[in-house]
Amino acid sequence: MVSYQVLKRVAVGGAVAVIATGLYLERRIQLKFSNEEYFRKSMKMLRESVSANIVMDQPIWSGRVNLRDEFNYANGLKAKIAIPVKGPKDRGTLYVWAERPDYKDEWTITRLELGLKSEPEKRLLIHDHAKA
Repeated sequence: MVSYQVLKRVAVGGAVAVIATGLYLERRIQLKFSNEEYFRKSMKMLRESVSANIVMDQPIWSGRVNLRDEFNYANGLKAKIAIPVKGPKDRGTLYVWAERPDYKDEWTITRLELGLKSEPEKRLLIHDHAKA
């Protein structure tokens, strides 16, 4: 018969393996988001925004997309994501809406808003495709 200590070690080892696998897969998905065209275009637009540079300054860094955030959604033709960003003066979230007519087409950034930690009740409009 197997001792209680052996069963305990197997259970702990299995739990560690499951948690490590989950964290690894989450990080892979986060990296996939950061490599998407709409992510890169959005960050480029943010860094080139005069308004964003006034409130955040340069350089502006992006963080990891929170996969548990209900705002985040991507299906290949439409995407909306909340990207954590920070600069020397402030930090916040870049809200991105993007779409494309077909899988072979380029992404169009339809809207970009910057929410700042220093003013959580407001968002700075960086880009609105309907007005461009």
